[in-house]
Amino acid sequence: MYHETISHHDKSSTIPPSIFEHEKCLVIGQTLNVLNPFFQKALEENNKSILIDLARRQLAVGARGLNINPGPAESMDRKLPWVTATLGSTVDVDMFLPAHSAYLAECLALFPRRVVINGITVDDQVILREKMALARRYEAGLVVMLLRSGGNGSLEEKLKLAVEVMEMADEMGVDYDRLYLDPVITSGSDPMLHALRRGRPPLDSLVDSIQLLDALSGEKIKVIMELSNILGGEESFAQCQSFQNSIPALLADAGLDALVMDCCYASQSLH
Repeated sequence: MYHETISHHDKSSTIPPSIFEHEKCLVIGQTLNVLNPFFQKALEENNKSILIDLARRQLAVGARGLNINPGPAESMDRKLPWVTATLGSTVDVDMFLPAHSAYLAECLALFPRRVVINGITVDDQVILREKMALARRYEAGLVVMLLRSGGNGSLEEKLKLAVEVMEMADEMGVDYDRLYLDPVITSGSDPMLHALRRGRPPLDSLVDSIQLLDALSGEKIKVIMELSNILGGEESFAQCQSFQNSIPALLADAGLDALVMDCCYASQSLH
């Protein structure tokens, strides 16, 4: 049975208490992902009890927002309005929904101001304008990843992309306080560099990105990061157990506004 398979963990055993001293830093749980078999089961069976339980478990261990990703398959994507309606009427938190969903506008109409459009890049200006228009229409949030095909991924480039996003927001009348910028700083794919760092994430790059993006927008635009990117996936996540408690508090101290993480997985990996 579902309830017998997943054990409950309280907040004290998962996310370090220090992160909750930072009122600006929003922890966004990412258990509602198509890779999670329990979320798959909820989608396939239209099972509200499983869906709500998955959401409430994340909130119980510290999440104050929910990242929802049913995946690209149409059979799963079409369940997104059902997920949004079910959770929107059950829990009072922001729901981060995939920008690529064919049902995004329907979800925005269900709960305007409660939805954050998640995962658009600066690469395609037409699509970015389309999502900004939706954000303006529904007073929704918008997460923009500072990536461009063929770019070098440097911090200087990310700052230039951030300026482009700000200029487009000004032009289209999108309030800065509804925007999130994700600098997409990863652990890197070079195994030698990872070994030399002994699994340590690129902390200097993380902190510099947060502080410079804050300064660029006068702290009006929020900075968001994803913990799994920083730690480099499940293998690195296991290797970096000594960092998974300290990183959220360190990033919050640096001024991070939102951190996407699998709260329940983190609690299990500590025991």
